Amino acid sequence: MCLGYEDLNDQDHPRRDWAWQTAAERDEPLASSPTLCRWENRADRPAAWRVQELLVEPFIGLFAQAPAEWVLDFDSTDDRVLALAQPWLAQAQTQHESSREKQRVFGAVRYAAQSWDRSRRVLVKAEPTDQGSHPRFVVPNLEGEAQALYDPGYCARGELENRIKEQPLGLFSDRTRCHDWWANPFRLLLSSCAYVLLETVRRLGLAGTELARAQAGTIRLKLLKIGAVVLRNTRRVRLLLSSSYPYQHIFAQVAQAFHTG
Repeated sequence: MCLGYEDLNDQDHPRRDWAWQTAAERDEPLASSPTLCRWENRADRPAAWRVQELLVEPFIGLFAQAPAEWVLDFDSTDDRVLALAQPWLAQAQTQHESSREKQRVFGAVRYAAQSWDRSRRVLVKAEPTDQGSHPRFVVPNLEGEAQALYDPGYCARGELENRIKEQPLGLFSDRTRCHDWWANPFRLLLSSCAYVLLETVRRLGLAGTELARAQAGTIRLKLLKIGAVVLRNTRRVRLLLSSSYPYQHIFAQVAQAFHTG
């Protein structure tokens, strides 16, 4: 996922790549896409719980001592099923077509997905523009008017919002097309692991460089997905990188940072 292989059938190429095999300490083709599909569909609730533990523990380990306060900001990216919001979407679209200016219409509905134990209040923001409908759905546990909760609360995010968007746009967290339920959150967790990996690259290896705040796609193109000649025999594996590669000093810095921990 970090390298842009978003679907299982994308595995058919890298599974035969010597560099990938070397990284996995193998000298033969890696798992095929059908094998990985069976592996994903074996996921269940305990597996998802354990992966989330593995995501939380490194974060806690970043602190030398417990902070006085933590703010947990949970954000979900919607897969389009909230048909109940159609009245606000239609109203905003009508106003936009009449004025040819951006419109913002707010509302709230009660909604319960099949997996939820009860219905929840869902804030709806409809904001059609010439580029598209641009709806947003937020599930709060705070009381108040929809716009009053959305504008000063949800929108006060800045850089954090960019990082939230980075996961579906750059690391394909919305590829939830499996027929079985638990395979889909498991794919989301794999995307989350990929995000943590890239964030670790930023934190440990890219600090102070021109890529310190780079998005996942930029890191992929400029640092990770680069060409090399792979030479392998029974004694060693050699990776020959281009001497004209423009980011070789940053590449070396990242490699050194991971080597020293």
